[in-house]
Amino acid sequence: DTAINSGQILEYNLATNKYHQHMINGTDIITVLAQDSKNNIWFVDPITKQIGVYDPVTGKHRLFQLPKTILPSSIAVDPSDNLWITSTTSSQILIFDSKTNNITKTISLEKGARPITIAIDSLSGLAWIADERGKLIGIDPNHNYSATVYAPTGVNNTLKSPTGLLIDSVGNNIFI
Repeated sequence: DTAINSGQILEYNLATNKYHQHMINGTDIITVLAQDSKNNIWFVDPITKQIGVYDPVTGKHRLFQLPKTILPSSIAVDPSDNLWITSTTSSQILIFDSKTNNITKTISLEKGARPITIAIDSLSGLAWIADERGKLIGIDPNHNYSATVYAPTGVNNTLKSPTGLLIDSVGNNIFI
């Protein structure tokens, strides 16, 4: 049997209270979603080590293979529609250009960093990463992608279980 693997994106319509299933052939599981300015949905399949883009209007999708050393854990879309991808296994952030469909930049974080999730501040353009080691990392694309590590002060100088990020709408606070 040569069944095609299919992950899925579920869409829930608030007006009709119904779900619509979008099958994404060539994927195993879809774990993270982000939307670009054209309303395309970007996603991660960590099992096949792919990212993909889905157009919910046409139902078409494209898949892009990531390097085998990358285990994608989170994605975010910046104001230029570039996709930022975190990799906990390689201590790297990849920047994928949605216009050329290529990885155009690889940012190597300090040794041992485990970037688990990412959010991009739409006001400043700064990327913020929660590092599993208990730190917050800020990356400034306007200053040669320089990375700054922010560790809280305290007993261990670490955050406890930093697995989610939210930047408030005014850009003054990051919730972790």
